Amino acid sequence: MATKKAQPANVQKQLERLRADESWPLYDTVLIGNQVPDHPGWFPSFEAFAQETEISFFNRRNRSQVGPEYCNLDTSEQLDFAYEIDSIGVDFLGPPCATGTTEEQTWTAANCSGNIMWQADIPRHAELSLVLNQDEKLNIPVSACPSGIGPKGSSAFNGWPTAVPVTGPDIGAIGQFTNGEPIIDNRWPFPKPIRVPRNHNLRAVIKLSEWARYAVNRFEGPNQMFMGYNEQSPEDASVPAVAAIRVTLIGRRFVQLRNAQSFY
Repeated sequence: MATKKAQPANVQKQLERLRADESWPLYDTVLIGNQVPDHPGWFPSFEAFAQETEISFFNRRNRSQVGPEYCNLDTSEQLDFAYEIDSIGVDFLGPPCATGTTEEQTWTAANCSGNIMWQADIPRHAELSLVLNQDEKLNIPVSACPSGIGPKGSSAFNGWPTAVPVTGPDIGAIGQFTNGEPIIDNRWPFPKPIRVPRNHNLRAVIKLSEWARYAVNRFEGPNQMFMGYNEQSPEDASVPAVAAIRVTLIGRRFVQLRNAQSFY
């Protein structure tokens, strides 16, 4: 019976150098809310968030911990493939309406000021660092690296549409803000891609100014968003409000091919 011959050493080395070059975005998210799970780097309130001096991404969570909706890393300590980063972007995401702790709370501009500031103003008072091992590759204001994705809007506040003032709650809505126009090229580009070797530590770090931490420390919640009364399920009249920060990388990964794996 014929036996399979081993590949010559020079051919095997060439095979080991082969990699699948694929477009592959990476993203990681920090959530803030009174009912978010107790995952690494997530916070139960704005007040708890404001106590942190550094908020880290890409080295604390993975998809099996928090779910692929919030992170698509397979490992939290280091990348398990080589990667080239073409651009980076940051989003500050907030509840789209007023939040409170009781169903009777009326909609007022004061209820929404923290949500609006979180999305529109706090990113202007924060910095982003991108660090490979101990080498800082980028340090810029968060407002300089929009995500290029997501909804964009503005805030609005309206009273009851009557000529005569009436007694009752105010109504209104908050438009979703985005860090920059949602156009995919509207991100911080690297003229020369940042090369991340396989099994190396990559992290993005966001730091808020003292003023921003002071302000966030005084934001309410995020608590509950009240959805109206449901006779069939009165206990379901509200949903937990959630704020978030998401950092995204757009680039290419280099994946080892089957039967051409190397161990270096």
